[in-house]
Amino acid sequence: MPSPNVVVKLPNGKQNDIYSEVEDACASTTFFATIARRVGPYLNDTNWVSTVNDFGAIDDTSTIYASIHRGKYDADDTYGLVAYDPTVGEAGDWKHVTPVENVSGS
Repeated sequence: MPSPNVVVKLPNGKQNDIYSEVEDACASTTFFATIARRVGPYLNDTNWVSTVNDFGAIDDTSTIYASIHRGKYDADDTYGLVAYDPTVGEAGDWKHVTPVENVSGS
C-alpha cells in the first residue's frame, strides 16, 4: 500500500483514496478484534451484546475519543469541523478547522 503522501491517480484522472479506505478497514478490524478478545472463546451474538453493553472506553485507532455501550455500537465519539486543504501533502487532504471534541456524553 502506498504511503498517504503518494498520489495514486485513477485512469479517469481522479485521485484514488486507497489509503483512507485501507485505514478504515484496519480500524474496523482492530475494533472487532478488541471486542472479540474481551468476549472470549465463545463468540456468539448473545456474548457479543453482553460484552458491548458494558464495554466502556475502547482504544480505537481511527479516533482519539471512542466508546461503546448499551445501545451505542458506533465507537466514534468525536465532533469537529474539517476543510479541504490542497496544500497538505502532495495532493491535498482534510484538516481540522476546530479542535476535535469528545461528544460521548459519558
